[in-house]
Amino acid sequence: LLQDDEYVAKIARSRYYLSKDGELIFSLPEDNRSKAAEKEISEEKSAE
Repeated sequence: LLQDDEYVAKIARSRYYLSKDGELIFSLPEDNRSKAAEKEISEEKSAE
């Protein structure tokens, strides 16, 4: 995977906020409510 330039760029951009020349990076807060709802849904599916 580390041989794939697109994959490396994707990881660098998402984890380390690297950007290309002229780009602006906006870091938005995570929505804890939506994550909690997703967790509940996955737990309900697991229980079935």
